[in-house]
Amino acid sequence: MSIAADSVFVRNTDLPFTDLEDAVVFLDVESGDYLRLSGTALSVWGGLKTPCTFENLVGLLSDEYGIDRETCRRDTEPFLAELVRAKLVVEAVREGA
Repeated sequence: MSIAADSVFVRNTDLPFTDLEDAVVFLDVESGDYLRLSGTALSVWGGLKTPCTFENLVGLLSDEYGIDRETCRRDTEPFLAELVRAKLVVEAVREGA
């Protein structure tokens, strides 16, 4: 999955989750499995509390971790794609699209 810089993503609000001190835990109601995000993944989740473009998410993470945007973009894209495949995150419809 190739992600455009202006693609907008947001958390899937239909998915039950619980905030813990250092992680977020999800229940996959279809499989009954629990999923856990922590560390950098938790920062990605935090950046998607409201709809956010991929480029803005990269900027937030780049600033937080003090890394260059290209490295951040390269490392974040496959993880974000995995979150979409797992249905933890959805691509939002852009206004005017």
